[in-house]
Amino acid sequence: MERLDKVIGQYLGGLGIHRKALQSKIFFCWPKVVGDFLARRTQPVDIISGTLIVEVDSGPWAHQLTLMKRDIIDKANQALDVELRDIRFLPRGRSSTSDLPRLG
Repeated sequence: MERLDKVIGQYLGGLGIHRKALQSKIFFCWPKVVGDFLARRTQPVDIISGTLIVEVDSGPWAHQLTLMKRDIIDKANQALDVELRDIRFLPRGRSSTSDLPRLG
């Protein structure tokens, strides 16, 4: 017999609720993870297979944040109790995630 929490988790996962809850959590706490200065220049837009997609103000900002990626991932995983494996920083208006596998 399966545990109730596992069955409910599978059911909610099938509905996409878990993914939406995780997105909401990250979006809400983003300023705590990166600080107010960077939060004003960035916006998390999606989570795909453990990769957080973040739009940034410009290409140079995307490059700078890529250099800081490991620290941001560590802070996000610790502060939000999540398991992000990667972050993609994309300039606004050029958010192409077509090469990432989609879950759910």
